[in-house]
Amino acid sequence: MMSTVGLMTLRMFRNFKLAGMFRRGPSNLLFVLFFMAASSLVAGPIAWKVPPQPIPPEPAPAKKISTKDKDKKTVSTTKTDKSAAVTDKTALKDKVVSKEKPADKPVASKNYRLSPNDFVEVEVYQEPDLDTKTRVNEDGTISLPLVGPVKVGGLNALDAAKLITQKLSEDYLVNPQVTVNVTEFSKRQFVVMGSVKQPGVYGLPGNQSIDVLQAIASAGGSTNSPDMRHVTVQRRISGKEKLYRIDAKEMQSGGAEPFEVQAGDTITIGESVF
Repeated sequence: MMSTVGLMTLRMFRNFKLAGMFRRGPSNLLFVLFFMAASSLVAGPIAWKVPPQPIPPEPAPAKKISTKDKDKKTVSTTKTDKSAAVTDKTALKDKVVSKEKPADKPVASKNYRLSPNDFVEVEVYQEPDLDTKTRVNEDGTISLPLVGPVKVGGLNALDAAKLITQKLSEDYLVNPQVTVNVTEFSKRQFVVMGSVKQPGVYGLPGNQSIDVLQAIASAGGSTNSPDMRHVTVQRRISGKEKLYRIDAKEMQSGGAEPFEVQAGDTITIGESVF
């Protein structure tokens, strides 16, 4: 680098007639040095060509999330959270539902009459000591606190409750409120005989009552020659047999009231002689 600068300097000295200044003595040395330094500043960039360094690319700016995208993300997160919550609730619900429910109590119809071996529940409002669960005895009675035996056989639940209310209000309670419910029905059967297509033993519905015409229908109906005016029902009441004579033909036409069948009845349809 210095040799090139020296040659350039000497040439410049010749062109400007400055070479004689260098020969005249050391007094001009400072000027010469100054001139050489200035020349090196000019020649330096020409002599030293440094290849330009590549400029590293700027890092890509972070992608901005728009408010709309944020809302979508928030909604997605919310939906996920709600789905998880719903799943938890469903699992809890399934767990609760999986528990066995207690069996519903049987409900007796208004016309159902209590019969032996029925299980009944007697409740007295605000008197838990008087509540009773018992079976109807063969004679149709139940035993209750304070009042003792009460005959409820042949009564419907409402009439039985009225009877018990009357007995409690006579000597023990003021304005008692009594309810009677059937918790279990006895196995109740009746017999159909005579001029029917399928004579035999049939069961009564647990919480319903039927009449004589329905009982005959359950036995397949009458034969070709029945005597519907002469139907008998044999029934045992308080240990004694009682016979009822019924005109079923009059019942069919609506001229007579239906005759209700009870457990243990034996129904016989007469046969026409003509």
